Amino acid sequence: MSFFFCINLYTLRVNTLLDGAYAMDDKRTLLLLQRGLEAYEKLKNKELHYVYLKNGKYRELVFTPKKEHFLHLCGLNYINPKTNKPSSAKDFYGIVKKGKMNLRNINKGQHSDQKLQIIDQLDALLSCNVRVLDTKTTSLNLTFYRGLRTGKAIFCLALTEADEYKPTGEYVPLSLLDIRRNHFSGPAIPKGEPVHCVYLVHEKSREVEIISKNEDFVTYESRKNYLYEGMVATTD
Repeated sequence: MSFFFCINLYTLRVNTLLDGAYAMDDKRTLLLLQRGLEAYEKLKNKELHYVYLKNGKYRELVFTPKKEHFLHLCGLNYINPKTNKPSSAKDFYGIVKKGKMNLRNINKGQHSDQKLQIIDQLDALLSCNVRVLDTKTTSLNLTFYRGLRTGKAIFCLALTEADEYKPTGEYVPLSLLDIRRNHFSGPAIPKGEPVHCVYLVHEKSREVEIISKNEDFVTYESRKNYLYEGMVATTD
């Protein structure tokens, strides 16, 4: 009798721990999605220009993320409870923003948890502490030709042409890679080229807003005028 009682107590304790672990995991998933969206909101619907130095010359990468690209960075699908089909990328963004997610409808992929652990750091793309990848890069089953990565090995954002049929030179998110040394098992991501300036071009006015510059770019501009792709606001 006492032996049976001990076994039941042990089983109850194990089940309680497991239930608690799953509950914590679910809460963390929602929390990281919300934090990721908050970081992405700072980038969404902006025309961001990254001025980077390669072979002694300045070049630019234009990044124009939209809300429908957020889903690609999460590595999961959300099943619409009404249709029992995956939600569209735009609908998914709205569901996360409104906080109306049903945990039972989240289908995670192989790398979902890794992506969610770094997605809240996307606002690092608003500084010069990033580097541009502008050559063919292959990681696991993913090949891309443009990317943005953190200077330290934290994340790499693979990019693709905004319009693959009519290339405009603008790029949007394709996938988010966790490149932390203890998490990344694929081929090493190249270091890329250093970003010296990040600026925003406002859609309607086409005015330029400087977001970040490093000391090298400040020194460069003290000697030469940089030709921004927009109208630099002047002050009297």
